[in-house]
Amino acid sequence: MLTGWIDEYIWKNRSRGKGSHEGLTDLKIRDMRDTPGDESTRVDPKRWDRPIIGPGTTLLKLPLRSRMICQALEVWFNNQELDHNQMINPKTSKYQANKIGFIFNKPPSGTCRINTTTSTWERLTSGNELYGSQSYQRQLAICMDLMSMILVIYQDHQGESGGWYFEAQDLCQAIYRALEQWGGEEVAEEIMNEWFNNMNKDELERAHLRIHTTKRSRNALWREFFHTAGSIVKKVQCYEEDHDAEEWRTTCLQRGNSKSCETKGGSEESRTVEEVQDHDPEQGSGIVEELNGGEEVLKTYVPNSEGVAPRKEDTGAEFSKSNPHPYHCGTKLMISEGANWIFKQTQ
Repeated sequence: MLTGWIDEYIWKNRSRGKGSHEGLTDLKIRDMRDTPGDESTRVDPKRWDRPIIGPGTTLLKLPLRSRMICQALEVWFNNQELDHNQMINPKTSKYQANKIGFIFNKPPSGTCRINTTTSTWERLTSGNELYGSQSYQRQLAICMDLMSMILVIYQDHQGESGGWYFEAQDLCQAIYRALEQWGGEEVAEEIMNEWFNNMNKDELERAHLRIHTTKRSRNALWREFFHTAGSIVKKVQCYEEDHDAEEWRTTCLQRGNSKSCETKGGSEESRTVEEVQDHDPEQGSGIVEELNGGEEVLKTYVPNSEGVAPRKEDTGAEFSKSNPHPYHCGTKLMISEGANWIFKQTQ
């Protein structure tokens, strides 16, 4: 569902015009090429070093953080079962975000298995070059663009009287403008509606990401991923005040140490953001170390990644140098061949 959405509603709807290089970001989807066999389709990894223009915090190993969030998102989507309305229902799902182990530098909890037919990003760990001519690699690169921009805006936001801001504009409006400069108006509107908007019932029926989240923003479902990646902000809810004027307003924001979503800013918010915003290199290094450990979990169990030995016949389990025994997650459950964590009971 996630990769299909990226291809259908972001890649195909991207702006192809020259556009402007002035604004919040120099990232442009149109810079990616998809011509088969053309070496110029290589995606330059430097595009994720500083995705947002201007002064501010530089997150250590931002590409790693963005990649791991994207990989965890793909796992989450591919583990979900659809209800009778062909929608994901998070309330009844057995596969919550906190069960997806590798981003937390640990094995998954509950039922688990890897399935090559549904996921492809998990073998693309750091060090693997991405090419736009390969659709699954291009989709990951687009996701990393999106996550890297969001992470930087989250990191450098400011709380003031009445709301939250980035570069003197509302936080959600800043996200929208960055997305617009990156992919065009249609792409920006799609992402804001599907990712940050609190949809009503009618809007939900028209949604392209088929997730049952009436009056809740979807990004709340994956807040653990952002928290683990070291993001100050875990969740944001946005409201489109004026569709014609393309104006978005932040209605709710949840930060790393908070258990609830705050509905207004103020001086207290400013102080708290300053306290949470830790520029200590040692803490940043600790987060990166945990994420690097998560990548090692992937390399241990994902075929075609470094250090993975061939599959042992008739076991349905992956073996590696560091894990010579099948990884079992419970009764009748094991890791089978595949590209990422898929939690599914074997028959």
